[in-house]
Order: sequence, then C-alpha cells, then structure tokens
Amino acid sequence: MNALARLANSLSPIQWKSPLSAPAWAALAAVPVCIVLLYFLKLRRKPVVVPSTLLWRRSMEDLRVNSLFQRLRRNILLFLQLATVFLILAALAGPSLSGSRSQGRRLILAIDNSASMSASDIPPDRLSAARSRATDLIDSLASNDLAMVIAFSDTAEVMASYTSNKGLLKKKIQEISATDRRSDPLEALRVADGLANPSRQAEGGVATEESTPKLVIFTDGGFADIQGFSLGNLEPELVIIGQGPPPFRPGQDEDRIDYPTKNQGILALQARRNEDAPGTVEIFGRYKNYDAADASADLKLYRIALDSPGGGRTLADAIKFTVPGQSEKGFQFSIADSGPQALLLESTATGDELKADDIAYVVIPPGKKPGVRLVTAGNRYLSQFFRSPAMTEAVRFSEITPEDLKKPEILQSFELGSDNLTIFDACSPEKSPQNSTLYFGAFPPGDKFKELKAFENPTVLDIDTSSPLMQYVRDLTLVRIRSVRIPEPLPPGIRPLIESDRGPLAFVSPREGFSDVVVGFGLMNAKEFETDWFLKYSFPIFLNNCVTNLAGAGSDQDASSRPPGNHFFLTTAGLGGKPVEIRCVSDSKVSKSNATVDSTGRLPLTASSRQGAFAVYDGESLVDLFAVNLFDQRESDLAVRGLPPSDAPPSFAEKFGLKIGYTPLTGTSKPKAETSPLWKWAVVFGLAVLMTEWYIYNRRVAI
Repeated sequence: MNALARLANSLSPIQWKSPLSAPAWAALAAVPVCIVLLYFLKLRRKPVVVPSTLLWRRSMEDLRVNSLFQRLRRNILLFLQLATVFLILAALAGPSLSGSRSQGRRLILAIDNSASMSASDIPPDRLSAARSRATDLIDSLASNDLAMVIAFSDTAEVMASYTSNKGLLKKKIQEISATDRRSDPLEALRVADGLANPSRQAEGGVATEESTPKLVIFTDGGFADIQGFSLGNLEPELVIIGQGPPPFRPGQDEDRIDYPTKNQGILALQARRNEDAPGTVEIFGRYKNYDAADASADLKLYRIALDSPGGGRTLADAIKFTVPGQSEKGFQFSIADSGPQALLLESTATGDELKADDIAYVVIPPGKKPGVRLVTAGNRYLSQFFRSPAMTEAVRFSEITPEDLKKPEILQSFELGSDNLTIFDACSPEKSPQNSTLYFGAFPPGDKFKELKAFENPTVLDIDTSSPLMQYVRDLTLVRIRSVRIPEPLPPGIRPLIESDRGPLAFVSPREGFSDVVVGFGLMNAKEFETDWFLKYSFPIFLNNCVTNLAGAGSDQDASSRPPGNHFFLTTAGLGGKPVEIRCVSDSKVSKSNATVDSTGRLPLTASSRQGAFAVYDGESLVDLFAVNLFDQRESDLAVRGLPPSDAPPSFAEKFGLKIGYTPLTGTSKPKAETSPLWKWAVVFGLAVLMTEWYIYNRRVAI
C-alpha cells in the first residue's frame, strides 16, 4: 500500500496518505463485496397462510422467490450503499490536494543535528523524528515546488540545493548524521538568506523570484536568541522536536521557565599533576542531574593505551555517588602518573536520555609550562597574582609595559605566538598576538570593536555559570564599577560572561582558533581605582580560570579540552614546516589524518565533530595530546525552547518563544500542512449519500 501511495503521489497532484496497514485495507475491500452478495441472497421462509397479501405486496417485492440466489436487478438502494462505502474508503485513504497553485513555492529545510538532537525522549531519537517530519513535508510538495536541505549545529552544511526531485531530497535528509557539536543556527540562517533568491534559470524555472521563500527549522530550540540577523524576505517556521514543558498549573512560579528533564551528564573534566604528591595525577570534574528526582551516578575512569590505540583500555578507578534533583556535584580521582596518557570517563545513570554527555576524555600530555605575558603600566594586583608561588610553578610568566609593545622582539613573539595567553591591562596592541588574550578596560584591535558606548555605575545582573571561565565566580553582584564601555551593536559570535543593566560587562570573542576575553571596565588608572573587584574572592578565581582554560595551565594541556568543531593551534618545538600525524586514540578502529606545522611552529587543527582523545605524532614520537569534549550545559539540558506549555497565559507562554533578530517565533510540534485535505469532503458526501439512502428506504417502506 505504501509503495502504491508513493507511486500515485509522484504521478498525481492528489496526495494519498492512509493511516491503515495493508491487512486492514484487505479487510475493508471485502465490505462492498458483502453488500452486493446480500442483494443476491434470498431469505428462506417458512410458509404461513394469511387471509390476503394485498396490503403487504409493496414491502415483499424483493422477497417473492425462495431460491438461494436471485438475479441482481437495478436497485437504487444498492447503488447508494456502495457509493457510501466507497466514499468512506476514499476518506480513509487520506487524500489531499497539492499542486493547485499556478506559482511554485520555495522551501528551505534546516535540520538541527547538534548533540541534544540525539536525545531519546522522542523515540528513537530527536534527529530521527526531525528527519521523519522533514520527509513528510517533502512528500507534500507539488511538482512545481523547489526545496533545499541544510544540516546545522554551530556550522551549516548544504545537503541538497534547490531541486524538485523528491527522491534526492529525502535521500539527503536521511544522510544527515548526529554530531556532538553545540547548536547555533546563525550560519544556517546566513546560508538560507544567501540562497533565498535563486534565478529563474533554477531547475525547471518554476519557483519564481516573486515567491516568498519559506524557512522551516527543525530543532529542539537549544540555542540563545539570534541577535544581529534580519530574516528579510524569509518566512520562518519553527518545528520543535522533543518533549515540551509540562502543562501550566495555576499558581506556579511564572519567573521560572526551566523544567526537569531526564538527563544526567558530565559538565567538566580536568587533569592536574599533584605537586604535593609527586607521581600522582588528580582528576577533577563536575556532574549535573537535570531530573527532579535524585540520581545515582556510577563513574568509571579508564586508561587508554597509547601504544595500541583501540586495542584496549584498563580500569583506573571508579566511584559512585548520589546527586540531588536539579543540582550538580563535584568529583575527584587520584591515579598514578605514568607519563603522557589519555583517559576516558564513563557515567551510568538510570533513565538517562542523552548519551553524548555520559562520556568525557582528558589527556596528560608531556609536561611543559604554558607561557603567560602581562602587559601593564604597573597594576600591582595583577603582577602579584602571577608572581605568587602557585602561578610560578604553573606558568612561565613575563611582564612588559605598554611602551614595550612597539619593540621588534615583542612584535616578533606576538607573530610567532610564543606565549599561550597575553593579558592587556588598559592597553591594546596594534595587531592581536597569535594566542588567546585577556583585556581589562581595553578592546582587541580592528573594526570589530570600533563603536563603543560608555556607561556609568552599571549593576551586575547575571553571570554565565555554564562557562568554565566563570566557574566558582559567585560574588560579582557585590562588585562596584565606576564606568564601563560596551560595543554597540554587539559583534556576531559574542558570548556574554557578565550581564548588567547596561549590557555585557565581559564577554568572549572568538578569533581564528583563539579566544579574546574582554572585561569592559578597567581595574585602576594612574589616579584612582575603577572597581573594587580585586578585593573580592572571585577576582583571583576568575584569573585562575582564565589561565587554566585559555593557557592550559594546571591541567597539563596547552590546548586544554576543545569543543567539537573548534579551530585551534598547538604549539610545537623544532617541527616548523614538518608533517605530523593526528591519531584518534579513543576509537575502536584507529583513524588517522595528516597535518603540517607552519614555519612559526604552530599546528593548525580543527577538532572532530565527535568526542574523543587525539595524539599528535612525529613519526613514532609522541608530540602532544588533546581531547575533544561536549561540556555544554545548554546541550545537556534537554528542556526544549520555542514550545509554550499548554493552558499557559499569553504573558507566560511568551517567555518560551525564540527570537531571530527582532522576530519572535513560537514553534509547533509538526510542520504546517502544505496540502488541502480532501478526506473531509469525502466524509461529507458520504454522509449526504447515507442520508439519501435512509430517506428512500423509509419512504418505500412507508408506501
């Protein structure tokens, strides 16, 4: 039946989609046959003597013979009954009309394949459900429609350009595979906007320039509102995949829009050689329970053999603990330091619906201190922090003044990326160094931060606790700030770290594989203090987080843990211009790729779209190790956005919406029908015929 329906759909503007299976149709096909047989069959009667049949003659016209079968005569009741049955069968076939428009449509299908789309709350998983609903939408297209398919996470890939070939479109939809990347549809929106106006010479020339392109986004809404983008002439539709929020209950707290989901995951994992206990490595991490009920977590730490990757792993340690509902808990392992090594952490929890955050990798590369350079005119608070015994042991520290930025040797070290982190206090270089940076009261060079607006006495409202840079930073609401400068508008790709009533006070800006962390207010000038933050506990914690995550200090990693798809550089020594081999040591079957170190000794790399542990080899000599991990709280939190709870008042339902630019969007669980249903008309005509048959039958009996 499905094959026949697909064939019929390809040849006719009438689409057929029946909910019944082939055996059910076989049973229904016997109904008209049975009705016809009833008119052949004659009832056998027992002879009874009556005074007269004059008054019964009309009602016994069809009962005059006693044979088993009679000749079928023209009978209006038979025709009406058959017509009623055939109309009911037609309605059950699910007909709908498409292709009645004189002008074809253009559809852009954007399908989210980020990590959270692997959640199993919609069986078998969200991505499979998205592919299924997108395929249904393709089936509803008319012959003069064009469609294209885009897969997106934090990047976008055009799976199929504009075409009316339904078979090709459905094939490309099924080829979309899951990734461990985070979700950010901005690049997909840009691609859709750029391809929204194909010329009339597109395939068949049927989708005209006058037709408004429709963008259908299949996602679970696991991303922030999109800023700095205009939909233009795109007509958006949001299809939310995933279990929506629970129904609204009168009296519930309307300030909270988060709700429990059945997931537990690893949020962070770091390794550090214990200086107090030589020969020991400490493994630290955080684990979060997103469910309302307490969860029992069983964590197992495995050591991956580098000499025979994929060939085996050995259990290094294991712990078990309970995490209260909707809270997180830290954990720690202590293992022997056996030199460079890769470790896998697996968690097992009951009722977990996302497997991507149940594993994490951490590496212990060959020991080396990362370089940190401070550029300041004499800020003793920053200088004293980096000259403390703990920092002296962890990093290779150097300090220069803003006047030194023009020296040739400094410019050369910036060009070569000699350091891992450069901190600029109230000053900026003419050109950004080839490493990550931290700015206080200054901004990176270039047009990206050309337009700035100054504000006085901002108030801290919120911090991004999901960022590792803000880990354990809690007392910022008590910090006083004299003035701050904020870029307006915010450049694309900015991730706010500290929010205020005036805008973001601190944020992360990506740059060619590096990260620029900008704090928009200064610490002190020549005359007075600009803030009292350096008097709070959170200030050294923030600096330590920056050194750990931007320079790799303390975790024994230059690159630290990289998110999937991240572009970054590894610093090598003595390998300028040489080819190296990248091995995924965590795969059961070893995958290898080649790369070349540039003349400055930097190795440009792009993290895999899937999690894993990777080793860099020069021949058979180990150069470095790095890990790729999800560690994204937004992906681990399976609560969908864009789908309001049922029975919610408009003011509360509005909080669940998403924004693209200035356009608010509310999603639906299924795409809007692109066809005109005909089964309703079949039901109406069937009822009309049935009423006519009933009227004729009763009239004949009454005569």
